[in-house]
Amino acid sequence: MADSIDNAQMADQIHREALLSRRKRPLPNRDMATGSSPARCTGCGDAIPPERRQAVPGTALCADCATDHERRARQQRGI
Repeated sequence: MADSIDNAQMADQIHREALLSRRKRPLPNRDMATGSSPARCTGCGDAIPPERRQAVPGTALCADCATDHERRARQQRGI
């Protein structure tokens, strides 16, 4: 049976693995430094529509991945 220390270690391991998996993703395009957006989403690899790239210069995420990212960030902040 797991105790509180085991649970804390497991949570820490899950968090660490999530951070490492993000680090393994390809780095964003150099174009992002100039405010332009890559053609493909760095989250899922799908194409980012030109309208979104124009409306949100520098974006690296498609609308679906951006929504998921914002939802997770709100959950982590407890909003």
